[in-house]
Amino acid sequence: MDAVIPAGGTIDAAYEAAIGSPHRALAPIGTSKTPVVQVVVDALRASGAVRQIIAVADPALQRTIQGVDRWVDATDSGPKNIIAGLSLVQTPRALVCTSDLPLIQSASIAAFAARIPEDADIALGLVDANEFNAAYPDAPPSTFVSLRGMAPITVAGLFAVRPNILIDNSDLLQTAFESRKSQWRSAQLLGPQLTWQFLARRLSLTAVVQRAETILKCHAAVLEKCAPDLAFDIDAVEDYQYATTRK
Repeated sequence: MDAVIPAGGTIDAAYEAAIGSPHRALAPIGTSKTPVVQVVVDALRASGAVRQIIAVADPALQRTIQGVDRWVDATDSGPKNIIAGLSLVQTPRALVCTSDLPLIQSASIAAFAARIPEDADIALGLVDANEFNAAYPDAPPSTFVSLRGMAPITVAGLFAVRPNILIDNSDLLQTAFESRKSQWRSAQLLGPQLTWQFLARRLSLTAVVQRAETILKCHAAVLEKCAPDLAFDIDAVEDYQYATTRK
């Protein structure tokens, strides 16, 4: 598969001071001070699951990062950056990977790619909260979602999609992106019936998948028990500071 890395976005002043750059994707990781997006590029390349890497980023990153096959200038819109990258994909399905996964492992990417069903138009990875917290016991608190009959979960920062699924639903992608930090707003995307189930703690994973398939007119797959490193991002400066102790 081709892989798309949307690497735009801004950070606050405290975060910028901590990493010495206005670009989160350039946050230096480990004793080698490798930019986090370089860590992601290298892991994707080493996974054996990727044909071409397309990155959407500011020119400052384009001058610094090695191993990217095609660059696209980023805008200030995350969804537009994803669509811009997907529009250049030349394989039937693509991986989309966030640029701020400092602990990502190539084996985790390979395992995710190997589990994608042949008929899936979109495949999302879920990480178990217990496994995440066991892997990163002293990390800043993360937000997990509780669904009926399941341990709390979070979504991986890596997913697979047939490009047209998101290109044809760019407005929905924009709405989902704007709601991603709020469980309540995310639940509202599912409609009133499932929102009520969410509030009543009766919402099931099956119901969420079925609703997503109806909205997107596609076949969706959910890969449970993905590796924790696929979900540890450095969205906040506290996450970054913790990551520097792990590399």
